[in-house]
Amino acid sequence: MYVDDWITGQDTREEALFMSRHAKNIMKEAGMEMRKWISNDTVLMAQWAAEGFDTHPMDASIRLGTNKTKVLGMAWQTLDDCLTLDTKDNLRIPRLVLDSTNDEVSDLIEIHIFCDASKLAYDAAAYVKVRKQNEVLVNLIALKTRVAPLKAVTLPRLELLGALVAARLSSRVQEIVRKKKECKVFHWTDSKIVLFWIKGSSKRWKQFVANREQEISELTDPDSWFHCSGQDNPSDFLSRGLSVDTLISNNKWWTGPAFLRTDELPKTVFECPELNEVDYLPELKSKDSKEHTVLTLNFNQTFFDHLLSRSNKFLTIVRVLSFLYRFLFNIRNPTNKKTGPLTSDEMKEAEIYLMKQVQLSSFYKEIRAMQNGDDICNKSKILKLS
Repeated sequence: MYVDDWITGQDTREEALFMSRHAKNIMKEAGMEMRKWISNDTVLMAQWAAEGFDTHPMDASIRLGTNKTKVLGMAWQTLDDCLTLDTKDNLRIPRLVLDSTNDEVSDLIEIHIFCDASKLAYDAAAYVKVRKQNEVLVNLIALKTRVAPLKAVTLPRLELLGALVAARLSSRVQEIVRKKKECKVFHWTDSKIVLFWIKGSSKRWKQFVANREQEISELTDPDSWFHCSGQDNPSDFLSRGLSVDTLISNNKWWTGPAFLRTDELPKTVFECPELNEVDYLPELKSKDSKEHTVLTLNFNQTFFDHLLSRSNKFLTIVRVLSFLYRFLFNIRNPTNKKTGPLTSDEMKEAEIYLMKQVQLSSFYKEIRAMQNGDDICNKSKILKLS
């Protein structure tokens, strides 16, 4: 059996020690020994060693050096608690961006999700904004990228796919962050058409847009979506690509656009942009495709056989059909229902339908031939009626 590395964490050393002991015992009962225990806490590491844990402060196979190991494909410097990438310059990413034990951080924090798309990829990036004393801190905390489909897709649809990735990422990030502190969420797109779709009714759009807009509305509040310029959208770097060297020194990528780092968001970012209707018309349902609730009743031969087996009285059968027609009418017209005794018009409508069904049963081939413009067989009995 192969088991991948288990990566987790706790707020205190005591909680981490309790969890590690519990996990070790569970796996031991299953006949599996947990190895390569490592932590950013040297005291915890010493305690593990004293209790016989198989500690692993260094991974010699990948030559990371002392006090380093590999986590999620990146080198983890346990003493500094930083994730690193091998580049020309030294890239250091603080692993801890939200400390629930820090009383200096404001109770309400903000999560800002940006999304974007290009012909190559679509993506979303999440930033956390906190107020610590008189300072506003913004940090990148999560991102998701998807390669654009091989099949040609319009750019607005790709932008919508990016918004869907953002909604899913937002749902996951909120689930984690709210375990620590309460948060307020903002979603940003530089696509006016996507913003229009999200804030509109999914019933107006074609299936591709409607399905994705519906999921976005289920995962996020449409009122939490806002427009930002392409210049202010850090997700643009993901969709169009960025070299590692440029990435390291890109402040917008690591801390978001400048307007996030202000104490209060400027009112201009909440202004709803104007949209030319030509932009959304291709995804608008045509009037001919308007959805209707349709109720039909199929009086097939089996139905008439069953009806005749119950009664062979013509008037009784006509009355039954008349009430069925009334039932259909009342369903289609709930504000103008028919009540009281059957009228002569209702009875006549049932009689005509019954006669047509009898004709269809007796002269099916002949009726189909006339409907298709074909000649009727010269042996048909219907010729004698002409």
